[in-house]
Amino acid sequence: MSDAKNLADAILFLPKEAHASCLALLGETTLGKLLKSKVTELVKGTDGEFAQHLEQRAKGLEQNSRAELALRMFSVMNKTLELEPRHYAGRRDFEDNAEDIVARCLAVMRKKEKDFSGNDLGALVRYQTNKMFGEIGKSFDGLPDQKKSELLNEIRRFIQELPADQREKLKEELGANEITDDYLKKALISGALGAAFAATVEIGGFPFYIAAVKLVAWVTALIGITLPFAFYTTLTSLIAVLANPLFLIPLLGGGGHYFYKKNNRSMQQRFVPLIVTQLTVTFLTSDGQSADQDASQEALRLWSEARVKVAQYRKQLEELEDELTRARQRLKGIKKKIKTKKNEKAQVIDRKAGEMKSLASMASTFTWPARLADKKTKLEQKARDLLRIQQGHIIQAARVLLPMPPRWWMFLLGRPDKSAEWLLSRPAVSAANREIQRAAFDLAEQAVQLWLSGERGFDERAAAILKKLDALEGEISTLDGKLGSLKKERAASESEIARLSNLQLKKSTAKTEAEDRFWGLERLP
Repeated sequence: MSDAKNLADAILFLPKEAHASCLALLGETTLGKLLKSKVTELVKGTDGEFAQHLEQRAKGLEQNSRAELALRMFSVMNKTLELEPRHYAGRRDFEDNAEDIVARCLAVMRKKEKDFSGNDLGALVRYQTNKMFGEIGKSFDGLPDQKKSELLNEIRRFIQELPADQREKLKEELGANEITDDYLKKALISGALGAAFAATVEIGGFPFYIAAVKLVAWVTALIGITLPFAFYTTLTSLIAVLANPLFLIPLLGGGGHYFYKKNNRSMQQRFVPLIVTQLTVTFLTSDGQSADQDASQEALRLWSEARVKVAQYRKQLEELEDELTRARQRLKGIKKKIKTKKNEKAQVIDRKAGEMKSLASMASTFTWPARLADKKTKLEQKARDLLRIQQGHIIQAARVLLPMPPRWWMFLLGRPDKSAEWLLSRPAVSAANREIQRAAFDLAEQAVQLWLSGERGFDERAAAILKKLDALEGEISTLDGKLGSLKKERAASESEIARLSNLQLKKSTAKTEAEDRFWGLERLP
C-alpha cells in the first residue's frame, strides 16, 4: 500500500483525539507563543506552560466530529505546505491530496535537512529516530550521575525487550557483542545510538518506531522536561516530546538560531513531516479498522455543505453589492438635485435682494399707505439731517480750499486718495448715510409684510416691485418645500445604505468564517 493511501487512511480512520492533538501543534506552534511560554515559566517559576496551552487547545478541538477534524487536517497541511487547494468530490480526492502532502513533506525535509535524502515515509521514520536520540545524547553529559544511571538502565531494558532479530541488528549497527553502560554512554554522546536505532527501524518497522518514541518521551521526562500533554495513548509520546520547547527547538533545527533566521511558516513546514509520520505510523500499528470508522463520506458531506454555504454567501454579497451600487447612485442623484435646488434658491434670493434694494432706494419717492406714514416721516427726517451735515461740511471745505491757489484745488481733486472727497464726506456724513439706508430698508421690509398680509394702498411703482417680491417669496417657499422633500429622501437613502452596508459586513464576516473553516474554500471557484 502506498504512503499516500496510508496517510489518507490515517487521517480518515484515526479517532478525533489524534487529530485534535496534531492540529493543536500545527496551529499553535509559533515562535511568539514558544517564547511567551518560556517567559511565563521563568516569571511564575513553573514548567510546561506551552504543553498546557496545547492541551487546552486540543480539548477544545475534540468537541468537533472526526470528519470535521479530518478535513481540517487536510486543510492545515495544504496551507502550511503551500499546496493548491482542491475540491473533494470522492474518496479518491483525499488520496490524491495525501499524495501531494507526502511528496511536499519529503521535499521540505530534503531542503531543510541537508543530511536527509529519502524518498518515502520509511526513510523519514528512520531519520526522525536518529534525530531524536541524537538530541538526547547532547543532554547526557549535563545530567547528575543518578539520572545518567537511570537513563542507561531504561535504554538497556528497552534493548533487552526487543525481539531477537531487532536486538541483533542493533548490536550489529553499534559494533558490540554486549551493550554495556560504557558503550551506551559513548554511543549516546557520539550519536551512534541514534544511527543504530534508525537502522533497526528497517527491520523492526513501525512498531519499533512507536516503542522508540515512547522511550524518547520517558527520557525527556527523566532529564527534567515536564510533559503533561497526554490524552491519546498512541500519540502521547510524540506529542509529549514535541510539545516542550526545550526539546522542540533543537529537534527542528539545531538550536534557537533556527527560529530567529526562519519565519513561522518555515518552522511549521518542518513540523508537518513529523505529524505526517506519526499519524501514518500510529494508524499502521493500530488494530484493524472497520468500514464504519471511515470518516470519508461524512467528510465529503461536510465539504459539500461548506462549499454550498460559501457559494450562497458569495451570491448574497454580489446581490448586496448591486443593491448598494444602485442605492449609492440614487443618493448621488438626490444630492445633485439638492445642489441644483440650492443654487436656484440662491439665485432667487439674489433677485429678491436686488428688488428690495430698488424698493429701498426709491422709498422716499413713493406714496405709502397710512400705516407706513411714520416710517416715511422718519426716513425723510434722516434725509434732511444728512443734507444739513453735508452743507456744513461744504462750508468747512470751502474755508480750507478758498485760501489756496487754484492749482492746489486741482491737485487735491485729482489725488488717488480722494482727499477732496474726504473733506466733503467726513465720518458723520457716512454715519448719516447708513442711518438713511437702514431706515429705507426698514420701510421696504414693512411694506413687503403689509403687501403679503393683503394691504394694497401702495404707490403704483412700489406695487409693481412688491408684486415681484411676492412672486419671488413664493418661489423661495416652493424651493424650500422641494429641498425639504429631497433632504428626507437623502436621509432615507443614507439610512438604506447604512443598513445594506451593515448587512454586507455581517455576510462578509460569515463568509470569511465559512471559508476559514476549511482552508482553500476562499480560493476555489
